[in-house]
Amino acid sequence: MKTTIIYEKTTRTYRKDNWSGEGNWSPPLAEHAIFTEPAALARQIREVLYLPDVEEWNHDGPYDWCVEPSYAEGCMWFEMLSNAKSFIRVVAEAYDAPLDKMLSIGDFYPCEAEEWGGLFDERPTVAFSNNGHVPNIYSDFGGELQAELQHGLPNAKKWWDDMLTIAGEQLPARSFEFHDYEHEYTETHRFLVLTRAPAEELARIYGAELNRTLMEADQMRYEAYAASPEGKAEAKAHAERERELNTMMGEGGYTSYSRSDDGTIRMWRD
Repeated sequence: MKTTIIYEKTTRTYRKDNWSGEGNWSPPLAEHAIFTEPAALARQIREVLYLPDVEEWNHDGPYDWCVEPSYAEGCMWFEMLSNAKSFIRVVAEAYDAPLDKMLSIGDFYPCEAEEWGGLFDERPTVAFSNNGHVPNIYSDFGGELQAELQHGLPNAKKWWDDMLTIAGEQLPARSFEFHDYEHEYTETHRFLVLTRAPAEELARIYGAELNRTLMEADQMRYEAYAASPEGKAEAKAHAERERELNTMMGEGGYTSYSRSDDGTIRMWRD
């Protein structure tokens, strides 16, 4: 039997009552995909990995930044590389990617800051306080350390591209997972490695298309439904409703409209 990877995406949402202020988390909703091919699994990993927005990462309040803005992207990547719990580290370690061999600290960040220690062992301070001053030996706002981290950005991105290339050529050596947390919403991504499992049977049990990502499977189902008699009838009815809407707007002289969740349409003139 081939090595099989079960991917499970679990989502939960927090529902809050606007009147009482009380709320609760919804039951977890799980989706699954089954993989035996490295390239297919790599596509799934690319689908779920989210790189933080640099400006959002750098904001420390409405008017303050964590680091000097022109250095923010390099500092953000350094934080992801040096944080053992970051998703790029979790994925790289699951593939046994040679973190230390692929990229030495001298090649990654060409500077003389010996106090850093190993690149993945100790993280220097890159943040600054709200008054723009950091009382430590490493950096101040816009200081040399931040500049060095920005200079290392091309190598950081190349390392990650190399990591994704490895993922497309081989399966991970061990199971891994990572989490995305947003306001009133969470996602958990689990990749379970099984060395002796019937992939086709697992795909049948989970109702998954073997070696298809969740997005690819959704697209296949959409295309199959669109080609069915029911799908064609629905598309025809939708097109007719849109033509009627355009006719009503034209005859009434309306220029804009909105559609509520229950299908109610409101039209107005700008």
